Amino acid sequence: MASSTSLISGLSDSTSAIPLTCPAVSKSHMKMWQDFASRIRLQSTSRYRDLEWKTKFEWCHKQYSVLKCEEADPWHQLLHELCDYFYIEAQEKMKDLAESKKTIEQKAIESCQVMKGLKSTLGRILFVADYFSPHFQQIIFAIDLETVKPERVLCYLNQYFHEKINFLIRRSIPLSESVTSFPIQDLRSIARVQACFIIAQYLLTSKGTINRGIVPDLQQALKNSSLDQNSFPNLNRISSDWQMAIEHVKVPNDPYGYAAVMIRADLGVKWKESITLRHCQIEMLSAMLYISSDPHRNPTEELMIFRDYWNLIKDECLSNSVKSACLHRGIQDDKLKESISIDQSGLVEKYKQPFWKCPQLIAACRQMGCDDINQVKDQIESSEGYKNRDPSELLSWNTLIEFACQNFSSERNAILQLGRYGFSLTHHRLVVARQNLSNC
Repeated sequence: MASSTSLISGLSDSTSAIPLTCPAVSKSHMKMWQDFASRIRLQSTSRYRDLEWKTKFEWCHKQYSVLKCEEADPWHQLLHELCDYFYIEAQEKMKDLAESKKTIEQKAIESCQVMKGLKSTLGRILFVADYFSPHFQQIIFAIDLETVKPERVLCYLNQYFHEKINFLIRRSIPLSESVTSFPIQDLRSIARVQACFIIAQYLLTSKGTINRGIVPDLQQALKNSSLDQNSFPNLNRISSDWQMAIEHVKVPNDPYGYAAVMIRADLGVKWKESITLRHCQIEMLSAMLYISSDPHRNPTEELMIFRDYWNLIKDECLSNSVKSACLHRGIQDDKLKESISIDQSGLVEKYKQPFWKCPQLIAACRQMGCDDINQVKDQIESSEGYKNRDPSELLSWNTLIEFACQNFSSERNAILQLGRYGFSLTHHRLVVARQNLSNC
């Protein structure tokens, strides 16, 4: 299961992977799944043995072979057997196509269609396995697995997948009301950053592979969303090089260094949580998606940028010759100094909302160790600076961050810098870090 951590500080929790509890599986259901999986496996083995002409779909097989690791889980085993079934079926189609009397052009077109269909089938099965296994099990409960064919199960799965992927996009892509209620920063820039993180999470499987099979479905769901299409990354740029780049990503050497701070700020990871490999992979993939809209970047240049990204995440530098100190340049956000009037109840006059509901302020305070709205409110209101202020005096967001920092007894300046760094929601910090280093 994907991480349930909010992807961008201060934004809607709908960006999180849905927390699911697997329903109790009866022994009869477990036996039913195992029998159905065995029946598919026997059929697939027989067909594959008789298939003298075999194409090489190693990348396809590698994509779904992770399901077989769940040996003790009959559900994932069943999904693996379904993948095997359609994998072999695609090879049979390719064999028939090669032996047919169709023209080379027709064979080329139809072979592409077979490959595209196989990629989509495997991608959808993997997505359901990662996100909605328990829910989809409830649908399978109603199917008579003793008589049903794998194609029928796939029909159910396809219908279920399309409903869920469209639901996820409609729910998670639009900016939350808390963000639109505080248009402190450019909303289109925030939307672009948020979309990259959300799509990265949906594309990245729980085993760290990019699920390229669902790219066409994601593109269609994004088109159906009636949202600003300019906010979305160019998913057509995704290639095998991207997977190689993801496989190079490592957890930061220093769990409290700049790279860890950067990932926490971008993904909203709490200080009590450890930075995981998945966090790093999502940070990496979202940055790759963020720069994908540049049509003038060639593959060689793109690969060099990817190499910089994975070096920044692990070692906080582009190479051994570049000092990591350059990374400590923060994100300059002039909105920190925006003048605001706050009445005695805490209402920000300009936005007609309480200051503690500001997503940028929540993001800043999360960087300083305050994890929720109530903590942000209490931390600021209990500070001497806020209690002794003149209500008619204009404040700034930077001043509120300073108030939130006043109760810290040590390393106050360092903590304050963390808060300021977390305030901006308009930048992808990994992309900015590379730009800063390139200008050193």
